[in-house]
This record gives sequence, structure tokens and C-alpha cells, in this order.
Amino acid sequence: MTKKKTGTKTTPKYTGDHAYLHMIPLEQDAYNIEGFALFFPVRLRDRIKVENDKRMQKMPLVSLHESMFSLLSDLLFINNRIDWNINEPWLFAEHPIDLGHIRKLISAWFGLTFKAELESEHLEGMEWTPELRQFKYTVDEKNRVKFDDRFVFHYLPKFLANRLRGKYAIESLEQTIDFIPVQNERFGQLVSWPPLEKNDFKFSYRINLSVQTIPFVPKPYLYIHVETLRWVTNEKIYPNSKRFHVYLKEQFPWAIGDSPSGFTLIEASRNDEGWYWGNRIGAILKKTGFNSLLPLCAEWMDDSLRYLEAAETSCILAVPHSTHLKNKTLMEAGAGMPERYGFAQSIADNLENVLQKVQKVRSTVNVRKKESDFLFPEEIDFEIYYENEAWLDLTKESLLGELEHCQSNINIIPIRSNLDINIIKAKEVNKAIALKEHLPKLMNEFLPIKRFTACLFELPSKDQFNDQLLDPKQLLRYAFARSNRLVQFINQLSDDPSKNSAHRFSRAAQDLLRQLGMVGARISGLVTQDTAYIGIYNIDKRKNMMRNQTLDYPIMCLIERGEIYLTAPGLEWLPYREALIVLGQKSLEIHRLSLQPDKSKSFIAQTIQNLKSNKVVIFAHAQNIRGTIPWFNNGQISTSDFHFSGESFLSTKEISVIRFRDESGYEAPEWSLIGYKTIGRVKQHEHVEVWPQATNTNLYKLNDFIYFSVAKKPSSVQAAAGLTKLDNPYQYNRKETALEIVVPVCGSSQTQEQLAILAHQLRKGTSYQYNDDTLFPLPLHMAIKAKEYALTLESM
Repeated sequence: MTKKKTGTKTTPKYTGDHAYLHMIPLEQDAYNIEGFALFFPVRLRDRIKVENDKRMQKMPLVSLHESMFSLLSDLLFINNRIDWNINEPWLFAEHPIDLGHIRKLISAWFGLTFKAELESEHLEGMEWTPELRQFKYTVDEKNRVKFDDRFVFHYLPKFLANRLRGKYAIESLEQTIDFIPVQNERFGQLVSWPPLEKNDFKFSYRINLSVQTIPFVPKPYLYIHVETLRWVTNEKIYPNSKRFHVYLKEQFPWAIGDSPSGFTLIEASRNDEGWYWGNRIGAILKKTGFNSLLPLCAEWMDDSLRYLEAAETSCILAVPHSTHLKNKTLMEAGAGMPERYGFAQSIADNLENVLQKVQKVRSTVNVRKKESDFLFPEEIDFEIYYENEAWLDLTKESLLGELEHCQSNINIIPIRSNLDINIIKAKEVNKAIALKEHLPKLMNEFLPIKRFTACLFELPSKDQFNDQLLDPKQLLRYAFARSNRLVQFINQLSDDPSKNSAHRFSRAAQDLLRQLGMVGARISGLVTQDTAYIGIYNIDKRKNMMRNQTLDYPIMCLIERGEIYLTAPGLEWLPYREALIVLGQKSLEIHRLSLQPDKSKSFIAQTIQNLKSNKVVIFAHAQNIRGTIPWFNNGQISTSDFHFSGESFLSTKEISVIRFRDESGYEAPEWSLIGYKTIGRVKQHEHVEVWPQATNTNLYKLNDFIYFSVAKKPSSVQAAAGLTKLDNPYQYNRKETALEIVVPVCGSSQTQEQLAILAHQLRKGTSYQYNDDTLFPLPLHMAIKAKEYALTLESM
């Protein structure tokens, strides 16, 4: 690490060849947890079954478990599948929790759920049993980790969070910070408390701990992610949605053990009668005689600052800023790099362990093409639907700027909009009305098209649609697709001139051209003519499943021979622009085609087999696709073959597969760059400077199959990497996570490292819409962007 002077600050420059991932290897038998298990009462199960049979429903234990997580901070895990195997432990804790209180909680929940009294004999026989949980795992012949205890992902991070609570002296913050645990269903969490204060802001650091495995690595890891919680300090809470999470710190009488004063999460919810505590928390406390421990939800919302600043022996309620609230703050999100590294290193030291070191992959890829080889429609009309003349002028100027070098026959048609977009209510009953009554009105507004047509539409900004109104983009996009048009929305001009930049309009025009199949010029220098590059993505929307409002089918994006295509079950390969329109028109129909057993798998298999190219590179997002194709799970992925429909592809195609994991579910690690600090003329390797943005985008290698891709800092982020959140609370800090790249299957003409470099390079300058790196390589990126047409109003 070298330094140069810039005023009173010193700016280090990264000169090293490695990075540190914020993850700690977990050794076999490292932790033995002596705790207590509670089994589910058999008579309670039978009693619930009686009530279920009356109502023809399944055992509703999810709501009971959510209530327990909100009230019982000492639990290490709850077995959510206990109705499948009652012989497994139901609850597990380090200390036995008072059974009298648990019985009261269950009885209250039962009465609220079934409107019936639960007789005491149905809770007889409950007893905490001492139980030893050992951290053990096996490694199979393919270097895949298998845990003996499937609950380890739940209880080990919480166990470690309890052990790691306490004071941390972080050099970059120049103070000691105290952390306490947070009860979380899936992860171990620590929150700094009391809050830190800077200017008029109050905030806390949150450390998230999760156990993760990595394919072909013979040991699991503890991942460490650091975030900030910016607490709302207003007197009142102004919600922007019907529910949001609140941090609760209360001295409940059933909390026991050495550290009973951690946080739990409760939900503030709203119905027609007003605001209440979700998961029946308020009602349960009232029925058990403890309602005085928690204020009414509406009461808290009107006097929230008092509960944020309450004494440690009182009820503390804190809510962080989020999109769910109208309350605003000038403090930006994210933790600074110095403290993120400081916390990660402190945890590693506390656990007598080290952060994982990875080596930079050195490669020379110099692609500087000015023009793309990809095809654009020979003839195209651009319709601009407008209300404001000044908006129209900015939109036309931006579109013409993007089309400056286009050789196609282009016609720009301004159309003064008469479409009524303030007509759609959010409630489900009005969705049918929107489709039955308003859609025909919209369709009548469109002129007949003579050739391919793409549109730009002036739309009110999102903040003009409250939670009683549905954002009209879904209905409008569906209407435009039904009329065989693509559409991109641009918000109306703002009263704030800073929000009316030409850049905003240019980005919208670029997104419309992306819908037409335009890609960044650099892509032509990265792909070869004899290879098919496919991104597979599963359209997955499972909300309101009881009302049969769900989507679940795969789409595939293909880059081949200077063109980009898209397909889905029941469709042929279509040019990307045409396929988007078909998705918008037929998304539900495509979903119904995919409902047949193994239809999605056979569709993908057959489509790959029928490709013209013999060389195929497949890109897939693990968190998205593994539900459809289990082969992409860590425990099933293989280096020997690629299959998911009963047969291997390797006998007929030269297949390469690249799998990605991003930060969803904290499955990709944070990272830091540690270089050399110059002291005089002597270079000493010291862990004293952290400067992640000092690197351009880099690729790092863990082993021959596993790589981590680090994107460059977005041009919109001006954060100085050496500053902490205390140094500058007005600075936005992005989450510095490394995209995990796994190359399990490699065709004979390339190596795993070459494919990892390809995947990394396909994030850089290949999207027409973005100058910055995309999260995923272009074929997968384009498949994901197609989702907006699949999720039109008809399918919602």
C-alpha cells in the first residue's frame, strides 16, 4: 500500500495481488453446544388436527413459530417441519425456558387461531431434555460438505452471536462499541447498542453471521456481513406500507440465561381497524396478562422517540429507515469499509481464526470496440406519449442522441396522451375491473402499427402513488404488449430541477434500446461465432398462491452469431424484442404449460440439445434456479456431468456451466483489499489500511473451480473508501460483496479459469443500458431484465 498526500488526508493506493473475504473457515468439531430440547406435545398435535379438519386446512404452526421468535429471544432454533416428523426436537435453547410461560403462549395462540379453548391436558408431558449438538460434517468424494445436523444453519450462527456479544474496540472508529444479539429466524445477528450518534443522527451497526458451504471446498464457512441501521428519530412514525419490522428490547419475565436483554423483531401491521402488532403479539400478551410490557402499536407510532430513548430497564422500540416509511433522513445507508473490515477481523480474532485470503487472477483482456456487431431493426417507429411539452423536448433529445449513429429507417411520433392512469385501486377486487373495463379503454387509444414500434411514456413519479393506488406500469405495459408495442416509462418533470437531468432521460432511452436487443459494443470482442451463450432464469412469483396467482417457469436468453434471442416453454427462439412482447401477452399461458411434471426441465434440456452451436456456455443464478433444477444446489452440483432431466449433455454437446451466487440470503461474502503501507522507504505487510475502491474490477481465485468477481465502484457512488460512517454520515456506502463464480463443468476447449475470466468480463461494459458493471454476465442479465414483461398486471 503506497500513500500520497491530499491535504490533511492520506490516500492509499492498492498495490497488492490478493484480497480478504470476510468469511472464516469452520473446522470439524469446533463447537459442541450443550443445550436443551423440547418436543412437540402429541396431544396438542391431535387437538390441532381436530380443528384443522373442521376448517379443512393444514396445521397453521407458522404463525405460532413467528410469535415465538418475536417473544422468546433465547431460542436457538424452531423446527418448522415438526408437523412432518414429531419425533424430532421442536425447540432448542441453551437454557430451559419456563414451561409455564410457554404453555400460556401456546394456549393464547390456540384460542386466537381457532376461537376455542385449549384444555390444559393437551400440554401435559412437556419437558426440557438436555441435548448435545455437535458441529460435525462429512465431505464426499466430490469435495461437497454434508452436515450431520440439518439445523446447524439455524443454531450455530445464533450460538456464535451470543458468544460474540460484548465490547469491540475498532481502531478506525476510535471508540469501543457494545453489541447485543438479535433474535432472527435464519441468521445470527448482533446490533450495536446503545446507538451511535453523529450530528442529529442515531444509528447502529448490525453484524450478520451465517453458515455457508461452497461447492468443491471441503469445509464450511462463517460469513460476516456488516450493515447500518439508521434509526428513525422523529416523534411520529409515518408508514408507507401496511407492515414493517420494529426492533423490540424488553425484559420479558421468561427471558433467562446469562444475556436475556437482546433484541427481537416484531411486525407493525395495519388492517381496516388501524395499526396493531403483527403475529398476534399484542393479543397474546394481553391474553397472558403481560400486555403492560408493550404499548399499543398506534400509541407507539404517535410517540416513537420516547421508546427509542427509553431506559434500558424499560421497553425499547426502534425502527430503522426504509422504503416502508415516509420518514426521511439525510444520513445515507451503508457501513464504511474501515469499520466493516475492523469488525470482521475482530470477530476472526475473537474466534481465534483468520479471514479467507484469495489470490488475484492475472489476465490480459483488452477489448475496445466502438461499434456493436449486433443487429438493430431495419425499420422502427418510436412513439412518445406525453403531456408536458418540456418533457417531450428532453425525451426527444435524449432518444435522438442515442440513435445518432443508427443506420435504420427511424420515425419518431409524438402523441399527446389521453390515457387515464389514475383509475386503478390496489385491492384485488379492482384488478379484475382494471382488466375488464380499463384495458379496453387503453387499447382503443392506440393507433394501428405499420412496423415494429417502441414507446416512451410520461408517467407520474412513484411517490404520487400511495398504498391505496396501484402503480399503473403493470397495466400499461400489458396494454402496450397487447398492442404489439414495447414501452419504457419516464417520470414527469420534477419541481426540483436537480431531478430533471439529461442523464435521467438518456438512461430511460438506453433502457428502451436494451429492450430492442441493443447491447454494449464490448460484447462483440468477448464472444465467438462458434459458441452459444445462454442465460437461464426462472420467472418465479409465488405471492397469493391460494388465489392461484403465481408464476413459475424458466426463460432462456441466447447470444449467438451477432443476435440475441429469448425463449420460454411453448415458444420458439425469438429475437429478444419480439419475445418480450410475447411474454407480456402470454405469461400466464406459458406458466400453465409449465405445470406439467418435469415440463420445465425437459424444455431446457431439449432447447439446449437443439442448438445449432456445438459449444454451449450456460450461465445461471443459484438462488433463482436451484428450485427448478436441483443440480445447481451445493449438495448436488458435480464436476463430472451436467444433467437434470435424466441424461447427461456431455455426450452430445461441449457444455460449460457457470453458476453464480450473489448477496441474496448473505450467500456471497464481503471483501477487503489489504496491500502495503509505506513507512519511510521500508514496505511492511500490515493489516492497517483498507481501500477497496482503490482497485479496478478484479477477479480472485479460491481454487480451480471457485472464483470471486469484484465489480468496480459505480460512477454514481462518490464514497471515499477511507472514511467511516462516523467520519461522514452523508456518504452512501454500497455493500461490498464479491459475486461467487463456480465453474463445475468445463468444455474441452477452455479451462475453468478462462471461463471465470469470461464471466467476469461479461459484467463489464456489455450492457447497453449501464456504463457500470452489471451484477451478472450479459446473457443472464438480459434474461433477468425480461422479467418486467412476464410480471404484467394479468399475472399479478
